[in-house]
Amino acid sequence: MEEHEFVGKCILACSCLAVLFCSRTVEAQNIPYWRSIGLDSLQISAVFAHDDTIWVGAPTVWSIDGVVQRSDVYCSVDGGKTWSAPFPADTCQKGCYNLLGVDPRDIARGFVSTDSGRAIETTDMGRTWKQIWNTGGTLGYIDVSHFEKDVLLADVPFHGLYLSRNDGDTWTQIDISPGIISTGISAKLEAAEGEVPSEPNCYPGETIYGILDPADSSGVYESVYYQTCGAYGEGFYSSRDFGSNWSQDNAGGGFPFIGDAEHPGRLYANVSNGGTNVQTSPDSGRSWYGMTFPDSIVGNWSGIVSAGTAYFVFATGVYMSTDQGSSWEMIPGSDRLPMVTSYSPTHGYAAYGGVAFDSTTGILYVGTTEGLYAYNLVTGIDSPTSLPTRIDLYQNYPNPFNPTTFIDYQLPTASIVTLKIYDVLGREVATLVNGHEAAGTHTVTFSGDRLPSGVYFYRISSSGYFKTMKMELLK
Repeated sequence: MEEHEFVGKCILACSCLAVLFCSRTVEAQNIPYWRSIGLDSLQISAVFAHDDTIWVGAPTVWSIDGVVQRSDVYCSVDGGKTWSAPFPADTCQKGCYNLLGVDPRDIARGFVSTDSGRAIETTDMGRTWKQIWNTGGTLGYIDVSHFEKDVLLADVPFHGLYLSRNDGDTWTQIDISPGIISTGISAKLEAAEGEVPSEPNCYPGETIYGILDPADSSGVYESVYYQTCGAYGEGFYSSRDFGSNWSQDNAGGGFPFIGDAEHPGRLYANVSNGGTNVQTSPDSGRSWYGMTFPDSIVGNWSGIVSAGTAYFVFATGVYMSTDQGSSWEMIPGSDRLPMVTSYSPTHGYAAYGGVAFDSTTGILYVGTTEGLYAYNLVTGIDSPTSLPTRIDLYQNYPNPFNPTTFIDYQLPTASIVTLKIYDVLGREVATLVNGHEAAGTHTVTFSGDRLPSGVYFYRISSSGYFKTMKMELLK
């Protein structure tokens, strides 16, 4: 068969499961050391996993400022082989749920919010549900205590932090000063002085992040920024009695952060709240220090700490630190994952909002704009230096591209290789490889700066093996 005699295929499949899941299946990118495990047509913003059971949140509609308006929740109990949407049968079936959190000690226990502002809880992977919130705004997330299963912390945007000590039956606002959050400090001060606000149409604005201390059974952290009617304030606070008393640990505030259960007082935060000024604190937020990454990181972040190891996801890759942020290494191949590299009205920053590590299986899960990807941390770290077991050609990255893209292929033994580019008419437009290549994984660069926009094909030939892949140049 001649080199140009090949047929490209594109298959779209749609299947509905018994529990209300229907999704368009697309061909996932084949990225070295990583494997796609489903939901390829969805953007994943939140991930929780343990022993082949996985929860993900997949936003479907965003407002212009990146705030989730509608979302869906999916789960798998077989490591991503099959997925379902465990919604209550008597409610909206699509685009109505936001994943609020999952119990760190019990993967079957999850929390979601509905489009009507309710929050519901399941303890059996969605077979039954219990309502835990129905007043005072829609919840942004729920943090579950690492010590007591009935202790929950809820963030309610524009209302503050709420604590429940009876599994959501009752809630108490525990902010450092709840009146500031709900009414605005400037308006309160002017009213006390008998003055009329100079900006009658102004409204309070606030940013609050809070977590239960994973290393202290009654500890809570809160990061606050507020601005209203010409006044503003910020601060980072901690409480050792579930918010009854607070101490201010730092003047800065309003940034997302995570804690470390293995190292009491260790915190990680994105202090630029949308940028890449990621810092760490060894003393419960009283002091913060910058961290050095091996690359120039881009985009917002998400992160977790599992068994003392921190995992951070940026648009430019996935990084891990085993020494509390002193040094970081990028996980091989993660720079090829399909992340959004900057803010967009469609995706916001949540394209890299999901990362989870399953200590039972050693699998790291990362949510992307094209579904969920997995990396085996037990065997994957050594894989770049081990020889491949078969010849293979991977999907180019990025795709679509303009004008440059990368193509990876692997060889189990030294071989004669040809790698060529063709247009849609089968005409050869470039030869990237034509000669003897060593065993291992190889990367070549293709530039389409002199070619028109359109679909192109690249084809590898080696030792009787042929494979053709499709790519798109979009100028």
